[in-house]
Amino acid sequence: MQVFGNTIRFNVQATTSRWTYDQFLENWRTFERLGYDVSYVVDHFVSYNPETGPAPIFEGPTLLSAMLSQTDRMRGGIMVAGNTYRNPGILSKIATTLDHVSHGRMELGLGSGHTKLEHDQYNIPYYTQGTRLRMFAESIKIIRSLLTNERTTFEGTYYTVTDAMCEPKPVQKPFPILVGGIGEELSMRIVAESADIWNNWTSPDLETYQQKLSALQRHCSDIGRDPAEIRKSMHIKPIIGETEAEVAEMAKDSTRHRTQGTPERIIEDLLAFVRLGVSDFVFMFDPPGDYRTLDLLATKVAPTVREEGAKILASGTGVRTSA
Repeated sequence: MQVFGNTIRFNVQATTSRWTYDQFLENWRTFERLGYDVSYVVDHFVSYNPETGPAPIFEGPTLLSAMLSQTDRMRGGIMVAGNTYRNPGILSKIATTLDHVSHGRMELGLGSGHTKLEHDQYNIPYYTQGTRLRMFAESIKIIRSLLTNERTTFEGTYYTVTDAMCEPKPVQKPFPILVGGIGEELSMRIVAESADIWNNWTSPDLETYQQKLSALQRHCSDIGRDPAEIRKSMHIKPIIGETEAEVAEMAKDSTRHRTQGTPERIIEDLLAFVRLGVSDFVFMFDPPGDYRTLDLLATKVAPTVREEGAKILASGTGVRTSA
């Protein structure tokens, strides 16, 4: 059974760089007030843009603990924890502690770890992409076992744990694990094997997304898993305005957004992805903060997409490439 059922969720990924702590906390309180379902921190130690140079950045899980302790309803997570940054046993302890801090509102996002700069600066071994993905495949199995079983023993190529405990267990049973990945061979295989939620961060067009779903279905078929068990999450980067004239003015300086239009148009675009099985939409929130889009998505788009999308998912009338 898929985690969170047929609900449609609107989420925010809030970068942990270039905000003060007080600004970051106020943003989280705004997300919760507007009714967003989940807010994610990022997991990086160094923030560097070739055009603007380095920027200050907070450590993700530590900041998340503070946010979860100062919000009441909204869930929180990591998008995504870099596997190479922490031993899987240590990350399991972090995850279960955060679940208790939040009284069962934690979601653990996992990825292979890809930013070479911070590996170099912090003297963290950096491997080829293939090796990092194979390490990740082992690590997530250890994490799943530690969060579920009384004892864990695992002997792999990259990780070994022997009769290991992780107590207390998370509040949530099952504890939701998100995997971020778009590679159609190694990454999607890990999603098929281990993910409760799969995130595609590229904000793709419908055709590209269908291609990724086909790859996921193929891997699920290979291992005997129903892909409908895996919740589908997708980043969105919209230009949204209350009138077409406003949208046209906003779009003049941007070529990055695949989805643009009035709330009615954005609703149509998002429901098209719901028909392909998408149930989580993640809005990226970077400094200085697009508060108008944040508000319009929450008040003008989310209510309709939640209502109509839940009906689509419940009825099974969408294109079920995930079945």
